[in-house]
Amino acid sequence: EQLCQYNERGFLALDGLVPLNEIAALQADVDRLLELAAGRKQHDELFDLEETHSEHEPRVRRIKEPQNHSEAFRRLMRQPSILAVCRQLLRTGDLRHGAMKLNLKSASYGSAVQWHQDWAFF
Repeated sequence: EQLCQYNERGFLALDGLVPLNEIAALQADVDRLLELAAGRKQHDELFDLEETHSEHEPRVRRIKEPQNHSEAFRRLMRQPSILAVCRQLLRTGDLRHGAMKLNLKSASYGSAVQWHQDWAFF
């Protein structure tokens, strides 16, 4: 039934796929990473900043490759329950990791982030 829903709608929502303690660890690491934006003046290898960002009032649009800076995000990339679903939906055991970005939409100042798909061309 879930595979049919995925094939018809192009997405699948699964409750409880990631344990609550892991979600809490991810949230804590996002908070920790966002603290690192203070004092930064421009985009860098970790952050894309909002136009209204300042060193004293950090405003982050995107955290780039969070798994390179967070054990919780590294664990998420290897979460057996997620990988099992991906293997079933994609009908393959051969999975590869693409780019990971965490786009933030902060209240009061978050700007639009345009979505696109590059993988269709590879």
